[in-house]
Amino acid sequence: MNRDQRCASVSVLVGLLAATCLAETGGAQALRRLYDDSLLDRLQAIYKPNIEWNLDSLLVPLLTPAEQQRLAGVQLVVPLRDPRADPLSYFSYWLDSRPTVSLSVFSIRFFDDVAVAYSWLESNGHSSETILDYLGVLKYRPPTEFSGGRYPRMFASLGIPADAALDPVGGDVANKILKSAILFVVAHELGHLYYGHNGAPADVQQAQENEVAADAFAIALFRRLGIAPLGIVYLFEVPVYLGKNRGDFSSDDAWFTYQRTVATHPLSGARLRHLSRELQGATDDFLKYESDETAARARIAAAALQLDSLGTLFDDPDLQRFHRIRAERIPLAELQPGARGDSWVPH
Repeated sequence: MNRDQRCASVSVLVGLLAATCLAETGGAQALRRLYDDSLLDRLQAIYKPNIEWNLDSLLVPLLTPAEQQRLAGVQLVVPLRDPRADPLSYFSYWLDSRPTVSLSVFSIRFFDDVAVAYSWLESNGHSSETILDYLGVLKYRPPTEFSGGRYPRMFASLGIPADAALDPVGGDVANKILKSAILFVVAHELGHLYYGHNGAPADVQQAQENEVAADAFAIALFRRLGIAPLGIVYLFEVPVYLGKNRGDFSSDDAWFTYQRTVATHPLSGARLRHLSRELQGATDDFLKYESDETAARARIAAAALQLDSLGTLFDDPDLQRFHRIRAERIPLAELQPGARGDSWVPH
């Protein structure tokens, strides 16, 4: 199975994540050049029908009668790119009285690369922390620092083979990460549509409450499905390390103003910790297809702990500033594969 065929099994959905710094900088337009239109054109024809199949066959049958009535006629829109070149471009809205989900091919492919990178590095005994460094490079360094004035591709930067998705072990793990994360995104966006979270919330608190409610809706669907959405750990790492946070602002007031006036899907440490508790609390419902329940419980507990740790990081501006210093200074050569535990320290 080649990379395009593997991607065909993907399903995706809407506005889960916080807006990234790149969406408001010149770097965003340079990021558009990570993938050529010819590739995205080919993937568009693969993604859309398969996303629709997963939505119609896996998620819609799980909806209650009331949910089905509210979400009747849900449709998908799959543009090549988001106008802002946001690498995590997911939206939901009502179009001509129909619930609509929009996700860009660019966004799907970007997270696909993240999933493959994690699985290949970890299955080959390398540290996956270099992925977080790469996200920091995209966030904090201008494209003019690099050859041709464009950001380096993820696999080349991290020393990952172009055919890594075909690795017997890593490829299978990547597929599971991608599927569960994207299904969660779809379920999350169905939650926004069901609860009528269209339009700008009155304040940051309401926006964050909307995100928590949509997360809970998604968890409920996964409980009915009987599978744990373990891929969300990787999904949320991207906005935590690539998106704006308190450490990017000079004061609390400036940060709160950004959240209130710019961020469309504000992320918070409280939301990540709440999601951690939701995941842990639903463990028994996620064991439907597990042959080794002890191992499955351990995986779910580990994922919940990682989400909790991401919440702590998101609330700690000192850690965020350290990550920024590291991203601004780390040589690209340090992103190549190394032994587990190896970590470059800024001088």
